[in-house]
Amino acid sequence: MSSQTQTQSPNPKTPRPRRRTCSLIITHQCNLKCTYCYELFKSKMSMSFDLAKAILLNEFERLGASEEFDEIVIDFMGGEPMI
Repeated sequence: MSSQTQTQSPNPKTPRPRRRTCSLIITHQCNLKCTYCYELFKSKMSMSFDLAKAILLNEFERLGASEEFDEIVIDFMGGEPMI
């Protein structure tokens, strides 16, 4: 998981929202051998639904309890999505 904050704006009169980013790597599974793929680690590991749900609920709770961030972006990453 990672988090980032954006505070600078090209227009100082319109500040950008302070954004928290949550990245979930939901699987390492992949049955393809794409020539452009940079991922060397492939396995049958996957994140369980319960763990993903717990992480997201924690992030939403953290966002609601803090004035540090205005919004959250959730990235789903990892593996081949059709497996």
